[in-house]
Amino acid sequence: MDGGPPTARTLTFLTPDGHRGSFFVILLSAFKISPQANKPTSSSPYMPLIAPGDLIVDSWINFRRNLATYVEVVIWFALLGVVRWAIASFSRAFVGDVSFRYLLTLLMNLPVLFIYGILTIALTDLVGAHLDKRKMDVRTALNNGIHKIFSAIWVSIITGAGIALGFIFFVIPAFILTIRWRFAQDFLILDGIKGVSAVKASSKIVSGRWWITLGRVLAPAIFFYAGAAFVTSIAYLLFGAMLGDPGLFFGQYSAGQVLPKTHEIITAIVPQITSGFALPLYIGAELLLWADLKKTA
Repeated sequence: MDGGPPTARTLTFLTPDGHRGSFFVILLSAFKISPQANKPTSSSPYMPLIAPGDLIVDSWINFRRNLATYVEVVIWFALLGVVRWAIASFSRAFVGDVSFRYLLTLLMNLPVLFIYGILTIALTDLVGAHLDKRKMDVRTALNNGIHKIFSAIWVSIITGAGIALGFIFFVIPAFILTIRWRFAQDFLILDGIKGVSAVKASSKIVSGRWWITLGRVLAPAIFFYAGAAFVTSIAYLLFGAMLGDPGLFFGQYSAGQVLPKTHEIITAIVPQITSGFALPLYIGAELLLWADLKKTA
């Protein structure tokens, strides 16, 4: 794809001041939570955050308005589902040793996971542009995703290492960090803030509002992905009925039963399509929350 590395854009979202610091300074500072500040009282220094219901409704409106663009991205997700099915079929057909088969499958799926990352960045860029009332096509978003993928991986390593340490030593702090650092990738993709600075920026806007942020992160995720799971079940039921067995995709078959190839293809593609449609809805809700957290910080 043509074009050089994208430059940071000035969005309607305000960027908190970021300062560089060591990883462990970021890790320790992330635990400064004030339970009282999480409660929307008259003495709170923060303005009230957008309601969970508004996050869901506004994200749905944006999804409907830009459905044609998101369908293009979903097609990419569906194609990756086919590629993963082909890799699994190849491994089963030509590799007899189970351990080597799993290793080979993992190695062959690494490029696919890399492309998944690019698509997720591109989709975040698209949704952010649409919410900001800017025009962006899928090609431009994919180009941005390619240029930002390694920075996104680095941010994931930073946050993943901190959350892993939280699980190893205390468990509960891992959940705290998951929310505190939830928006680091958004700062990277949309505001151009990289590395530790993106993590610190995310921690700053959540500081003092962990509980109410948690509720607004979980509500849209549960709503949209529960909807995706329901649509997936309906699709499996319909495809099963077309193949002569409505329970075919729900594990209702004997151990010795040979499943048709169409079963494998459908189970590889349908979840990719339904989750692909749910992803811009959830990303939209997250970006709306992110923008409101910055505005009210």
